[in-house]
Amino acid sequence: MSLLYFLLPLEAVLAFAYAFIKRNGDFALRLTIKLLASAVFILISLSCGFGSGALYMLIFLGLCTSFIGDALLLFKGSRLFLAGMAAFAVTHILYITAFLFAAPFKLIDLAFFAVYYITGIFFITRKGLNLGKLKIPVFIYMALLCFMAAKAASLLMTQLNLTAVLLAAAGAAMFAFSDLFLIYEGYYNKHNRTFGIINTLLYFSGQTMIALCAALTVINHF
Repeated sequence: MSLLYFLLPLEAVLAFAYAFIKRNGDFALRLTIKLLASAVFILISLSCGFGSGALYMLIFLGLCTSFIGDALLLFKGSRLFLAGMAAFAVTHILYITAFLFAAPFKLIDLAFFAVYYITGIFFITRKGLNLGKLKIPVFIYMALLCFMAAKAASLLMTQLNLTAVLLAAAGAAMFAFSDLFLIYEGYYNKHNRTFGIINTLLYFSGQTMIALCAALTVINHF
């Protein structure tokens, strides 16, 4: 547990560093800092030991596949972008499965999903956003992303450990909005630098919270 006092500040420093060099920094430096930041949130999930429960294992595997996605998205080309998107789609499926394991599907999940999906539609259909051939994969990905965040939000209505649930819900929401900013940033013609910074900070903050949720499952044995 004491390891967190080192890992959390380190994650913050790496996330801020990457946020401000992601657009203009040297590629090798960007790759190194981003993957270090991604590795740290995996270490955060291990900070209280390696869990044996299904909830922990699914989140842990999701963090690992997102590490792969982080690496792929740094390289240019539509194929690599799709590969990165696929890695993150697997991450969302693993997180969804983890949250469903914690609490079975309920109709309220659809209400939360509608809120997230409508917000996502607003982001990616704005004037100047051209997805081209990636339109269908992006919409499918967005559906997974929004359901992941929706299911995490619905955990707030369960009797599970409140701290863990708050971390999961807030982390998933930040992850979802970070990806919406990423899609918008990547395809909007003017490439607003502010969106890139917001995307990065939301993403690493969200993943850190989800990793902390996984660590809490080890402490609380659920």
